[in-house]
Amino acid sequence: MPKRTDSITPPFIEDIFIDALGKIKDDLQKLKQTGPSSLQIDDYEESIDPAPWETALHWPFSNDDHHTARSPEAVPWDTAVYYHPGYVNPETGEITEEGWKALSSYSVYAHKIFSDQKNNKILTPARVFYIHPRHDGAKVRQIIGWNGIPSGTNTIMVVNMTRGINLLSSPLSFTDHGLGSINFAGDPANPNNKVYAYDKIWINTTAVSGKGLGVYVDVG
Repeated sequence: MPKRTDSITPPFIEDIFIDALGKIKDDLQKLKQTGPSSLQIDDYEESIDPAPWETALHWPFSNDDHHTARSPEAVPWDTAVYYHPGYVNPETGEITEEGWKALSSYSVYAHKIFSDQKNNKILTPARVFYIHPRHDGAKVRQIIGWNGIPSGTNTIMVVNMTRGINLLSSPLSFTDHGLGSINFAGDPANPNNKVYAYDKIWINTTAVSGKGLGVYVDVG
């Protein structure tokens, strides 16, 4: 006679979901009671000013009745931001003020000044461009020169004509490509590499060789 086995009734799928939702509700309640963490629950209607730990995920609003700390004049409403506590660079004296900062990578102004089919020329200016209003108050972080068809040494200078300031601390010379030395000097609160909306920038070529010279200007 075969051995008798007891049958086991599997749980209904609805019961499994209800049990899981109950656990999630308990976890969320615990997180809400523990205060600020990497996962934060906020009631925006009761939050007037941001706390220093808040980020763009907690404070995505612009200037309205309940959220006055972030104005569209300071940071565009569609730009992610974070709250910076403020910092003074011990080497350069550069000051980063406390407050909301745009969370974005550097923007690159890319200039192909001469084509790869034409010889580079000495020109002042060889290229003129203007700082976009989105970069008002930003800083020039890197300047890179390169040659499409390298042959000999090329030398460039990049000048903020509006402020009358060289953005490079010394001329940038390169054959194939090279990284310039940024001019961080000046008033720490308004350093020489700081730019404003519609600043006119000149790229000057003072020594040339080869073809296809180009320049990257990183701003952020």
